[in-house]
Amino acid sequence: MKSFIINILSVSVVVSLLALCIFYFAVPQYYLPVFPVMILVFILVGVLVYVVLTKAGKKNIRQFTTYFMASIVLKLLFYMIFIVIYVMLNKENSINFVIQFFILYLIYTFFETFAIVKKLNN
Repeated sequence: MKSFIINILSVSVVVSLLALCIFYFAVPQYYLPVFPVMILVFILVGVLVYVVLTKAGKKNIRQFTTYFMASIVLKLLFYMIFIVIYVMLNKENSINFVIQFFILYLIYTFFETFAIVKKLNN
């Protein structure tokens, strides 16, 4: 658990620094003040999912599969609600927001999947 938190925070620092460089030097007009909030949301959801799935994986592989599928559905629903709320409140930045959110979604989903598979193989 502790190593996962350290790793997800490390990934977040790297993503934040990369984003800072991109937004500062290349495309400052596309920076959204909500970007740090998006990273925080992905960290919190990632830790929650990791805790639930690793506990389920220790008990029973069938239970893990059920929890894994449920976590995917619940995460997608939560993220869709988050996106819809932001887009409704900030229509002028909606495309920019969705693109940034999708990129973060891919990064964090890859990381979470890798970490969970690694943990369950140990």
